[in-house]
Amino acid sequence: MKKTFLTGAAALSLLAAGPAAASSMIFLETFDDEAADGYVSNAPSTFFDQFTVTSGSVDIIPQGVFGLSCDGGAGGCVDMDGSSGASGELTSDLIAIQAGFDHDVAFAYSGAQRGGADDLMFSIIDEFGGVLFTDTIVGLSFSAPYALYTHSFSVPVDVSVSLVFETFGNDNQGPLLDSISVFRLDNPPSDVPLPAAAPLMALGLAGLGLAARRRKG
Repeated sequence: MKKTFLTGAAALSLLAAGPAAASSMIFLETFDDEAADGYVSNAPSTFFDQFTVTSGSVDIIPQGVFGLSCDGGAGGCVDMDGSSGASGELTSDLIAIQAGFDHDVAFAYSGAQRGGADDLMFSIIDEFGGVLFTDTIVGLSFSAPYALYTHSFSVPVDVSVSLVFETFGNDNQGPLLDSISVFRLDNPPSDVPLPAAAPLMALGLAGLGLAARRRKG
């Protein structure tokens, strides 16, 4: 399990290229369709294809509106602290996660680009309400450029999960969220730990093989 933060051009190039290992994309949301018809203040859940506004409010931002920039300088993004004075929480539709494979989740985020500093919380919640992972980007400066956050995880049994994003500023100027993806790595996890006795067992089998060869000789 890992989490990684990349900034600037490195973040954008990695997001475009996807994970280095053979993989299958199982979720992608860029908010470009949502922003195609222009700026939406306090966007209701009906404006989103794959997300629900589960608390507070968020704004849909097309590239360049109010001088704000989306990931890659194009398309759309989401201001996580909408225009209602109540900062927002976005929850994705359920995403099917397959046991026995590593999965990489990634998203692009920037500071508010207008002033202040914000916290941005990210969580992975299973279909039963269990928290599989949570992390908070603390004190994100308004001037922080777009960065790519990635996290790798696996599950012991097949399960569906939601991605949850939340901020807490309540000042109508939140961090910007964009380019959310989930990939399933097509190779099974390679870092499964061996049992503690495995090295001793290997030595024992090697010793038995050597003894058998000596008896044949």
